[in-house]
Amino acid sequence: MHATGCEWEAVLVAVSVDRITDERENDLERRLAALEAREAAFVERVRAVEEILAAADQRDALADARDGAADRRDHDRDLAEFLASDGEYGDDWPERRAAALDRRYAKDDRVAARRDRMALVQDRIDPSPPQCLH
Repeated sequence: MHATGCEWEAVLVAVSVDRITDERENDLERRLAALEAREAAFVERVRAVEEILAAADQRDALADARDGAADRRDHDRDLAEFLASDGEYGDDWPERRAAALDRRYAKDDRVAARRDRMALVQDRIDPSPPQCLH
């Protein structure tokens, strides 16, 4: 028994449908793998951002504490010198220099923290356009 033209046509249609279905499944698997890779990269970027922000916040907190301590020491020395009648001018210069250096280091820490935050915006931008998934 030989197949008729209609039967051959039905077989060809069935094979074509199977091929299209396989291609769609392969395409979906490829797209799903690409999506999972992008999601994993996104999670890694978020983790890196959180680490950078935590380090910047920690540096800011240390800088604030050092800056506040230096200001208090400077204020206390000024008040003591103002209230003392027998104080010698310039006796406290080393302490004042130390307080000024502490304020400078605090400022340097703030600048470093600010640069870390700016790097999040500048270094993390991907110049390539997003790829379509269709």
